[in-house]
Formats: sequence, structure tokens, C-alpha cells
Amino acid sequence: KGTRMLTKEDYGKGLVDEVANFRSYNSVRENIDGYINFIKTGVYDDGNPRYKKALEAETDLEYLQELINAGYATDQDYYDTVSAVYNRNLEKGTFD
Repeated sequence: KGTRMLTKEDYGKGLVDEVANFRSYNSVRENIDGYINFIKTGVYDDGNPRYKKALEAETDLEYLQELINAGYATDQDYYDTVSAVYNRNLEKGTFD
């Protein structure tokens, strides 16, 4: 289940408008399960596992970098934005 929405993507030449498909879920649990399934089953056009290196990462930030390397997000600031949120919550003890 999902919806098509207008989004902005950056393929290295600045932001462009694009209509993309987004999944929708009935609960946070369904969202998490859907994300895990997406990461575990995603493949490139040639059939190779897209997120294999991310799944083999030894640290959380290595996982984040491997997601980006596999093309998960087009935002050129994705690593900086997500890692800042991660580190802020790590410092607060959110993950303890």
C-alpha cells in the first residue's frame, strides 16, 4: 500500500521535482517491518543485493554510509543530517 507524492531529489546537479512512490503503513511496527523487508530484499537491476554492504556494516554510521553508497537517498546532506540526529540521541542516552 502506498501513495504517489511530489518530492525533490538531487542527482548531483541540484534539486529537481519528481513524483515518487512512497509506502504507507497502519502502525509504527508495520513501518519498521516494511523498512527491514525493503533493505533485506532490495536488488539492483542485475539482481545483485542492493544493500548487502549496509547489512554487513560493523557500525551504525558505516551502515548509514553504505545505504548512501547504494543509492538509498539523493539528498547530498543525508549523511550529515542523519548522523547529527543519531549522535545527538546517542549523547542523550536515547539508545540505552
